[in-house]
Amino acid sequence: MLKLLTCLVVIFGLCLATLLLRQQRQWIGFRLNETHSRIEQIQGELWTQQVAIAQATAPKRLAETVSNRNIPMSGIRSYPAARRPFDTAPTTQPQSADAR
Repeated sequence: MLKLLTCLVVIFGLCLATLLLRQQRQWIGFRLNETHSRIEQIQGELWTQQVAIAQATAPKRLAETVSNRNIPMSGIRSYPAARRPFDTAPTTQPQSADAR
């Protein structure tokens, strides 16, 4: 009788553990689906913002904006090849061993 009672208690414990694991798996699946939906929503909002930025910065649209507001436009200032401030390479060619 004691063996039967022990077996029933163990079986009941295993069933309870199995049910808890199943419930946990369902809860995690629900949260995953909720998070995935939120990510898709944010990606949609981001896509809309990117499209709006692309439309606002299109060359034709920029030209219209500049002409409507009388903004003076000038080209990028070009430096002579030897005087570029961002150029760190030496301006003279190194001499080869044969030229010495």
